[in-house]
Amino acid sequence: MAKKYILFIFLALVLIGVTTWTIFYFRRSESSPDTTSPTPTRSGFAPMPQGDQEVLIKDYTFQPERLRVLKGQKVTWRNMDTVSHTVSAVILGGQHVLEPGASFTFSTDQLPFDGEITYTCDFHRGMQGVLAVISSDKPLPDFAKLYFGLQKEKQSCIENVFGSRLPGFLDGTIANSTREELEGLTACLK
Repeated sequence: MAKKYILFIFLALVLIGVTTWTIFYFRRSESSPDTTSPTPTRSGFAPMPQGDQEVLIKDYTFQPERLRVLKGQKVTWRNMDTVSHTVSAVILGGQHVLEPGASFTFSTDQLPFDGEITYTCDFHRGMQGVLAVISSDKPLPDFAKLYFGLQKEKQSCIENVFGSRLPGFLDGTIANSTREELEGLTACLK
């Protein structure tokens, strides 16, 4: 008889737990619909959006983590957390510190080429996002593909080697490098 009561109490507690979790889950998703983070496609990027875009920084993540935009669109990073974060990538102009509630907007018109830009939060290792900028009329040069596929430290090394000539290499307008640049590039890629 005691076993029946224990089993009854156990099942009741399980039912209450499942019901509470279900109510919490659906109430949370109804109260804060996330319209800025569409479901990623197989490529891992959110579907191609129209108009200017927004990346929310909340719960120590960039949302969406991977965003694909057309050249000419503006992207705004908005810090929704209660702590400061950065949006850091050399091609985005370096490090942008965002206090809680602050934002940073970047116009992709400033880029001389298409490509994937990996950006990070310098304050919180592991926070990383990817912005893929595409246009139909300008393919990405091979050197730019190499550069954007590298880690931030190697990108910084390459920037030191090429200096003010780097944008020309990235957009394909400069094709010849000096011996010193080639040796420096080799050292950076090791």
